[in-house]
Amino acid sequence: MDPERGGGRGRGRGKRRGKGRGRDRDAAARRIARKVIAREYVAYFMHDRNPPTNNTFTYGKRLYQEWVVNQYSKVEGQQLRWVRLYQTTLRADQYKGIVDAMQQDGANSTNFGRMVVLPATFAGSPRHMNQLYQDSMALVRKFGKPDLFITMTCNPNWLEILHELRPGEETNDRPDLTSRVFNMKLNALLNDLLQNGVLGTAVTDIHVVEWQKRGLSHAHILIILRSQDQSRDSSEYDRIVCAELLDKSTRPELYNIVTSRMLHGPCGILHPSCACMVNGACNKGYPKTFQPQTEDSTGNYPTYRRWDDGRTFTHPT
Repeated sequence: MDPERGGGRGRGRGKRRGKGRGRDRDAAARRIARKVIAREYVAYFMHDRNPPTNNTFTYGKRLYQEWVVNQYSKVEGQQLRWVRLYQTTLRADQYKGIVDAMQQDGANSTNFGRMVVLPATFAGSPRHMNQLYQDSMALVRKFGKPDLFITMTCNPNWLEILHELRPGEETNDRPDLTSRVFNMKLNALLNDLLQNGVLGTAVTDIHVVEWQKRGLSHAHILIILRSQDQSRDSSEYDRIVCAELLDKSTRPELYNIVTSRMLHGPCGILHPSCACMVNGACNKGYPKTFQPQTEDSTGNYPTYRRWDDGRTFTHPT
């Protein structure tokens, strides 16, 4: 046998084998790239497409909302099924199942069996919620109590929402649209609060997004400020919080926002059927009395400054 020829064949086979393996890897990568999970598949149909015939589901109004709920249930069911079938992959035996079962069942040994452990990576599971709680408490333990509590609610009359509605549609017909616009505005707000420091330099923050009964997104934000920007007494609250009607002539935009979105009522004696009325009085404490300066009540909400400057607003009936 000619060693050169033998070597040549060896090198040739090696090269061909290498190319073949490379092609196999590329083909496998393409097959994986073509696969999408159920959540991504559903999200594709929830987006507006051009031409609009590709997003037929969004024309269904209430039927569309039912479809969204069904798809959510399907996606979560698939996740739960994966968790149940792949307990060994999750190393569920490390969770001390007997101890967990004793705590959950009140030491009732008759309920012992094959326990399925929901890991902390499954959103909404007890371990996931406990992990979030422990993370939040760790931030408070390190940086102190939060200084600001800010809420943000989706406004169905935002122009970004109204401009995207089709003829005959209402905002409650498009939960996907309202959620996306709210998410963009929430990110913009967090950028102003955390990056630009409009209310002071933030050390850390905790925020959570909820959904109200009418389906509108709602965010709660806790912010811990650096020591130099923390409010030391009640007089410094007025730098951040204003509980008064603004001057309509000098700040018309803010005046319109406050009078249209941030006024409680009408309630009181003239509106006894209002939801906040309990035993003939508003359970929110309205109407508030005039206050010359902000006062801080220990263990209670502060009483914000409300000057008697003659500004009034009559709520249209």
